[in-house]
Amino acid sequence: MKVLKAFWNILLVSIFTSCITSRYIDIQVLNPGSVKLPSNITLHVVEPQETDSDYRILLKDSTLNKNYFCKLLTHNFDSTLKAHLEESPMFSNSRIIIQNNSELQSNLEKISPEKKREHVSMFFEKIDLIESKVFVDYDLWNYEYNAAYSFYYKFRIELRNMGSDRIYDTYTFSDTLTWNSSNFYKDMLINELPSTSQATIEIGKIAGERYADKMAPFWTSEERMLFYSGNRFMRQGYNQFLANDLDGSIQTWKHLYEVGTPLLASVAAHNIALVYEMQDDFSNSELWLNNSLKARYHFQTEEYLDRIKERKAGRKKLDEEMIQP
Repeated sequence: MKVLKAFWNILLVSIFTSCITSRYIDIQVLNPGSVKLPSNITLHVVEPQETDSDYRILLKDSTLNKNYFCKLLTHNFDSTLKAHLEESPMFSNSRIIIQNNSELQSNLEKISPEKKREHVSMFFEKIDLIESKVFVDYDLWNYEYNAAYSFYYKFRIELRNMGSDRIYDTYTFSDTLTWNSSNFYKDMLINELPSTSQATIEIGKIAGERYADKMAPFWTSEERMLFYSGNRFMRQGYNQFLANDLDGSIQTWKHLYEVGTPLLASVAAHNIALVYEMQDDFSNSELWLNNSLKARYHFQTEEYLDRIKERKAGRKKLDEEMIQP
């Protein structure tokens, strides 16, 4: 009986320590932009001085000043773009100037032809801002009025080197933004919607942020999976991880990788790869994901490996752009 009891104790401990669960964490990752600009430039963001045939501003109230709304739209676009670019490491050694075309030409007259290669202009080639009528409907089920207010916008942007005339990017993007409101009283419904000016400001900011993400590396949150089990080395590494002792967790999980079962070795290696990614060491992260797959296959680890390869290639591209003359 003692032998049988000992056997069951060993079996229970084995089951407990080999039971693998997963936990999810969010990490901040730097995604590269897709526009290849040289470093150490002066970027001239050129605001239109007045509307022309390439700027289509259609508002419900025909008495509103279209030129004012064009400037309101582009200035909020430009200000948002400038703020986001100045936060990016790609533009840490660059200057960003918001000006109109007359101011740009005045600046360029004082610059030698060779120095002009360090200057890049961003022009609005086309702008559409089209306001839709407010749509009001009555919801019989909820006994309330609903309203929808929409704006369509479209931008075509050109980035050009002022010295070589090289075009870095010609990009067109568009979208429709809709605001909704609900109220039991029809007269109060419209008051909950933004004014034409407020909507125009918001559109400019949203579009500016959108193009900034295309031009420059940006930070975003991504979810990662962390394996866990009752094994004492897995738990020790996990506690070190929570205490932000990342190097300690790596060493503990490396020991488990060496002495553990294939299953424990594979999940320990996966966790090691995650820690290396958090330290921006993509080469070691890729190495340990491959070690994990060699020990035992997990489709989550294979998917993670694909993402690390993408991030590694993106970082290489970013580093090349940072040192480009």
